[in-house]
Amino acid sequence: MWLALAALVAAEGVAGAAVVYRIDFERTLSESSGSPGTSAITQSGWTSSAANNNAPTTTTTVPTPAGVTVTAGGAGGYFQGRGGGTWGTVSVTDADWDDVVGDTIAARGGDGTVTISFTGLNTALDYTFTAWHNVSATDSPSFSAGFYTITPTITTGTLVGLATAGAASNIDKNAIGVVAADFSNSVITFTPDGSGNATVLLTSASASQFLTLGGMELVSVPEPSSMVLMLGGTMVALVRRRRS
Repeated sequence: MWLALAALVAAEGVAGAAVVYRIDFERTLSESSGSPGTSAITQSGWTSSAANNNAPTTTTTVPTPAGVTVTAGGAGGYFQGRGGGTWGTVSVTDADWDDVVGDTIAARGGDGTVTISFTGLNTALDYTFTAWHNVSATDSPSFSAGFYTITPTITTGTLVGLATAGAASNIDKNAIGVVAADFSNSVITFTPDGSGNATVLLTSASASQFLTLGGMELVSVPEPSSMVLMLGGTMVALVRRRRS
């Protein structure tokens, strides 16, 4: 019975989560366009956010849906779109974000940080934020060892549990047998403040203050009280099933 209970609770936990944002960061089609580039295929079901490759140093933010703002940190910090040419979709055998890791935006010229601010969140829920940091280009070997880490922290809201630092990677478009575990993503869980606001700060350990950001996801997770109720309901259902 307890094995069945655990399986049902696990299934309920997955069903109880809800995607709030999925943003695929890309390079623009042209330097005068805000559209994703021809080699930048937006991940199905995700929102595109594109920056120019030859972006002016005044490009401190990128287009995002209402309720979320992404800003390059530090004096002189700006975003540059990276993709096309030697870049491309990475075939990930056990995940549905192949195109997310195919191109990226890069924060540079500042202090090596990116700030992601959220508004209008449910103050009664916890949220898990995930960021991808892959470079798919076949001519960027310096990324292959994940030579710098990206650490997530919460500056508005409350941290829940422990954060997981990510790392820049160079799993390129020609790689074979790639699985999700090959990528080192930044992951952090938090509760928003009393006004429904939260801020995630990503900090790069790159000596050149460089931070790659291929995509981001925000998912709400069930409240602890909801999990208790689901557990109780599942136990009652199992007991009744066993008696019948």
